[in-house]
Amino acid sequence: MKWNKAEEKCLRDLMESLHEEDWQRSMINVFPHRSWDAIRKKIKRLRIEERLGLTGVRVFVFPDIHFPYQDDKALSIAEQACIDHDPEIIIILGDLIDCEAPSSFKKEPEQLLGLQDECDQAQAFLQRLRTNHPDARIILKEGNHEVRLKTILKNAHTHALSSLRCLRVEALLGLEELGIEYYDSETKLRLGNLKVTHGNVVRQGAGYTAHKEMSCGLSGISGHTHRLAKVWRTKEAGQTFWIEAGCLCKLDMGYLSDTAADWQQGFVLGWVDESEYWHLHPVEIINHTAFWNGKEYK
Repeated sequence: MKWNKAEEKCLRDLMESLHEEDWQRSMINVFPHRSWDAIRKKIKRLRIEERLGLTGVRVFVFPDIHFPYQDDKALSIAEQACIDHDPEIIIILGDLIDCEAPSSFKKEPEQLLGLQDECDQAQAFLQRLRTNHPDARIILKEGNHEVRLKTILKNAHTHALSSLRCLRVEALLGLEELGIEYYDSETKLRLGNLKVTHGNVVRQGAGYTAHKEMSCGLSGISGHTHRLAKVWRTKEAGQTFWIEAGCLCKLDMGYLSDTAADWQQGFVLGWVDESEYWHLHPVEIINHTAFWNGKEYK
């Protein structure tokens, strides 16, 4: 029996959201008219198609930007490098907007009225990305700051507005018109054998969060910590890695204490080889200067 597109999408979603040991039980329940052997054959076919689709693909990752607290010089460097790298896949790891107004933190009166400006600045950035990379697959992963919009709409006084599509991030940033995919925090994102997440784990010092994230047994990349690091782990099954992607926001954001934040600016880029291994490289931005592939970016 031929698989239709809706069934294929459902199967892909299950593959991304479930641990492999749970596949048989869950998938048989979802596809009761198909045998487990037929499902396994389809999974194998999807994996082959996925692998062939990623081989040689170039990727570029923008970490936490936090409009309106973006560092314009650091962001410009990342955009220049992205143009030179000419990626087929662009990932924005979340916290694209700071969503300061809906936060529970103490604010000055003028900070209560800044959400539209945040969205306008973010949308201008996304429009530049789409203009510079008309054929790229662009993905925005929801961060904890975007979740603030959902949280405030759960308030007893505003819950009646929660069904309005115009108040969702997708609408506020015009993602559909720009052809940008949006993955909320409940939806897991896997690109081949690479896990992509904003992250909700924070450990002290660059690299320590990466070690914790690697407990999933997969290679992956995350934001959230504003730290830049890459760590590896080698086991009998092979080598995996995890990257903390840094940030592109200011290092002296207004709500921080006088103590210097242990953050690092940067971005991540790379490609996928024929064995489906992701060669991803964190590139640091220091004093508004970055070096990659023999070129200086300022």
